[in-house]
Amino acid sequence: VNVAIEALNVTGVSELLTNETVATIFAPSDAAFASLAKRLDLAGGAPELLSNALAYNFTLLSIIPGKALRSTDLPVNQVVTAPSLLGPNLEIERTAGRAIRVRVEGSNNTAEVVKAD
Repeated sequence: VNVAIEALNVTGVSELLTNETVATIFAPSDAAFASLAKRLDLAGGAPELLSNALAYNFTLLSIIPGKALRSTDLPVNQVVTAPSLLGPNLEIERTAGRAIRVRVEGSNNTAEVVKAD
């Protein structure tokens, strides 16, 4: 989560969010940033990724503006769809086993929420 906070600041996305902003933020783990940097062949790892324009889009994609979703607000085994700050819709689902999955609509890009709320 340290890299996610740094990403919010370095990319300037934090300036879009104020104390009055209502939003759900799916903060990628430090390992997720490292994995993305590796997949992009960025030898400098997560720090190099943060200086890449992709970090801005990745950060915007992780935020749902105007909704404060809590895991308990999500109906079990039903998909809740909401637009990300980047634009594409995110599909959020809570399974009967309480796992929460987030997927970019129309893609195979899926993430599991490690720690909800």
